[in-house]
Amino acid sequence: MPVLLAEFHVISPWPALVILFAIASSSMVVLEVVRRQTRQRVRYRLLDWAKAYSMRCVAFDPKHARVPSPLDTLPVIQGGLKILTHFTNDHGLHLVRFNYADAVWHLLIMRRETDHPVVGLRPTDAPKSICDLFNLTPAPRQLPGVRFTVMGDDWIATRDLAQGMASGLLPGDLSLIRTQRHLLIDFTSRPYDELELTRMKTLALQMATVV
Repeated sequence: MPVLLAEFHVISPWPALVILFAIASSSMVVLEVVRRQTRQRVRYRLLDWAKAYSMRCVAFDPKHARVPSPLDTLPVIQGGLKILTHFTNDHGLHLVRFNYADAVWHLLIMRRETDHPVVGLRPTDAPKSICDLFNLTPAPRQLPGVRFTVMGDDWIATRDLAQGMASGLLPGDLSLIRTQRHLLIDFTSRPYDELELTRMKTLALQMATVV
């Protein structure tokens, strides 16, 4: 009886691998396009917001950005801070998004002239705060159970800040510093978008009346 030998055809895996590679490459291209379009939409929304509120963009590129005062005077961050986004106006108001110590920070800076010592309010449970960059130390005789740690070396100034309206007006996730030339509000815990920028502008005007 003749023996029938079955023929087996080995299918090469290369066509399937080529197809999978093409699909993966196309997906990566699509994701990159979507990412760029999303980033551009965010940028254009911020620019529209700035125009509506008489703000101007002075930085969207870290290579050409200048660090605003008083950040430029802090020895702790000299050379290690990169401005990512920076809006300002003719009245000395700055809304800054910057990178420092592998973290992104959001900061409002309002220029003002006072003769008061430097003081700050730091959220009690915050992992980081602009108060840390200014090397402010906790004031003595802190009250337990409060939302903020009062920062500063002048006992009278920290007492007045603790007993004043600022700690009640400031939201519990934000930090505040008052220097002799600036009022700073750290809103790193919140998005850097049109809604929060508007809120921070309003809050700064309110805080300037009580700090």
